[in-house]
Amino acid sequence: MTSAEINNLTIAELERIITLRAKDITVFIGTVPGKVLLTGDIHNVSLNGSMVQINLETAALDSVMENNSFQAAFGSKYDDN
Repeated sequence: MTSAEINNLTIAELERIITLRAKDITVFIGTVPGKVLLTGDIHNVSLNGSMVQINLETAALDSVMENNSFQAAFGSKYDDN
């Protein structure tokens, strides 16, 4: 595809492409120096008004602290106990 063709995709077409290729995408969230690089895989993609909304795997959790990487990064600092 040319740049012009990509720029002319509808939001729905963009959402469909991301959905189809989600397993090939990982998102860099950030880093906690000396501890961990935080990344996330795509859980689902949807249209939200005029935008494409990408939810990472952590969005399906009750708390991001259920994720091992978040636990390693932040430890008990954010525990509910």
